[in-house]
Amino acid sequence: MKQKRYYTIRFLVILTVITILSSCGAGNDYHHPQPVNKGVFLDSAVEGLTYLTNTLSGSTDSNGTFEYRSNELISFYIGDIFIG
Repeated sequence: MKQKRYYTIRFLVILTVITILSSCGAGNDYHHPQPVNKGVFLDSAVEGLTYLTNTLSGSTDSNGTFEYRSNELISFYIGDIFIG
């Protein structure tokens, strides 16, 4: 009976350690080595275009400014219509 209890406790300790170690990297999904850059959509300033990248999204401001990270494709939309 003592041996069974020993293995149960040992199993729980190992399971706890594995859980803790596997959760340590959870925050890395949100770490981006590339800084956020600012661009301007300009055909005169275009406000309110929706933009979408792999990691960012939003709308252009009154100056046509949007945010992006290097090496990411940027898609622009007017409502649901893709414009480029």
